[in-house]
Amino acid sequence: MIEFFDKPVAWVALGFVLFVILLWKPGKKAILGGVDDHIAKIKNQLDEARRLHEEAKIALEQAHERQAKMFQLTEDLQAEARRDIEEMTAKAMAEVTQIIANRRAEAEGRIIRAEATAEAEIHLLATAVVMEALRNVMTKQGQGAVATRLNDEAISQLPL
Repeated sequence: MIEFFDKPVAWVALGFVLFVILLWKPGKKAILGGVDDHIAKIKNQLDEARRLHEEAKIALEQAHERQAKMFQLTEDLQAEARRDIEEMTAKAMAEVTQIIANRRAEAEGRIIRAEATAEAEIHLLATAVVMEALRNVMTKQGQGAVATRLNDEAISQLPL
């Protein structure tokens, strides 16, 4: 082993090893500290990315829930509007039917009253014609005073 130290290469190698050992202790902290800092920074960035990813997932889920609620609300409003339209249509149809029935009853009542009035007028006119004809016949036969008295009594007994 002594021969080993006789060669200059051995001394260079030994010097290099000592140099590395002496520099390794203080340089280790600097080299590994920089690497550790870089690792810590990357770890923090990964943690931040995970946190942002989780927040994004939660926000997406909430957005989907809001969308589903809005869709349901829209369907509920449409169903309610349809029910309201059906109710209003049924109510309007009932009102129109009632109005038509009322107007028909009014028209029928007017027709009945008009018929009754026409019948009464025809009855009166026929009675007047008959009485006039009777008066003329009796006057022509010479019974003027008796005919007039009978005529007046007959008129007073008519149901008017």
